[in-house]
Amino acid sequence: MRSICANLRRDADWRAAVLGGGVAAADVGTMDSTQMLGAAARAAREAAARRAMKAAMKVDGAMVERSTAFTCPACGANDVEVRTEGGGASARNDCTKNEIWGNKEEDNMGAGKATVQCQRCKFAWSKG
Repeated sequence: MRSICANLRRDADWRAAVLGGGVAAADVGTMDSTQMLGAAARAAREAAARRAMKAAMKVDGAMVERSTAFTCPACGANDVEVRTEGGGASARNDCTKNEIWGNKEEDNMGAGKATVQCQRCKFAWSKG
C-alpha cells in the first residue's frame, strides 16, 4: 500500500492514468513498482539500465567496464574503459578453490592484468 501511495504522489503520468481510468483499480494492488511507472519514469529507468549494462559487459570472454580509477598518460582524462583478460573475480575465486584443494598453479593467477583505454583520446595501455 505504501508503494502505491508513494508512486501516486511521485509520478504524475501514472497518477493521471489511474485517476483517468486507464489503469483498472483492481489491477493496481497486484502491480509491482516497475508497472506503476509512468512513461517518462519508465524511459528514464530503462535508460539507466542500458547505461549500467554497457558500463560492465563481457566482450570476447573479457570483462569490460567503465572506470574513473585511472588517468590517461596522453591527455589526462580519467574516463577510461578497463578490459580484464581472464583475471576477474571469478578467476581469482577459482584459484582460491584450487589452493584449498591442493592445486597451486601459479600460471592461473591472471589477476591484475588489464588493458586500459581512454574514452577521450582512445590511447590504450597495459596495467599489471
